[in-house]
Amino acid sequence: MHRNADLDALTSAYALSTIFPNSIILTPDEMNKPTKNFAMDIGIEIKEFKQVKKEQFEGLIVVDCGTYSMIKEARGWNILCVIDHHQKSDSDKIIGQLEILDCTAPSNAQIISSILPEISKKAAFALAIGIVSDTARFKNGNAQSFSELNKLIKICGKSYTEILNYAEPEREVDEKINILQAFHKANVLIYKNFVIVTTIVDSNESNASSSISEFADIVFSANYNNKETRISARARKQVPIALNKIMSNIGIQFSASGGGHAKAAGANAKEKPEKVLTACVEATKDALDECA
Repeated sequence: MHRNADLDALTSAYALSTIFPNSIILTPDEMNKPTKNFAMDIGIEIKEFKQVKKEQFEGLIVVDCGTYSMIKEARGWNILCVIDHHQKSDSDKIIGQLEILDCTAPSNAQIISSILPEISKKAAFALAIGIVSDTARFKNGNAQSFSELNKLIKICGKSYTEILNYAEPEREVDEKINILQAFHKANVLIYKNFVIVTTIVDSNESNASSSISEFADIVFSANYNNKETRISARARKQVPIALNKIMSNIGIQFSASGGGHAKAAGANAKEKPEKVLTACVEATKDALDECA
């Protein structure tokens, strides 16, 4: 899984691990809180890369990630397969012997659900959570998302409420405060009748951008840590630009990487957040000008 693994990554990895009996689930670092809590609740064993030796394994199956910038620990491993639903970056991309890529799929769990020959009850429950989580309760879903969820619910026997409790858990107090501070720090620009918002947060940049996007058309939320800026970008469906292209260019511009989906994307940048956010806004303006 990629660093700071989310529910989509974990549920994809877990479902695959159930059909490969000699496999283990690896993560570069700590997972986000909902992912960590889910893993603990249903008893998924996860190890960090530093705990294993690659010589003991045939190789890696990489899920929900297509660039080494998100999983640098994979360098030097034999990449057996990459299963991903993000737009692949031209730089630093992971090449697998087999690649199952579908950037039209709103979640990686949906891809896994559609290709597995058999799915256990526990794996079906996990994949259902991954689909609901990464589609933001189907706001970014498609027809197949509903059909796959219907199939998975029939297999696992869980209710949608039980799935939603894990896919969208109650936020902890510190996270709520951080998101509210993101609103307070927000800079607002109106360009061609679109509301563009930038903000800098101490953590939870993805949740901050998602929350602000309920009210703004385009959002760039930045977090600065270890001399690197992480950008989370969101846009509403009516916005006629592709954020994954903008984030890919931002990553290249600042000696890192970026990508994602047309309306939900991200980038890393070797620069202070203020400068990166300015570049994001200028790139957005250029993209909107091209659509005119």
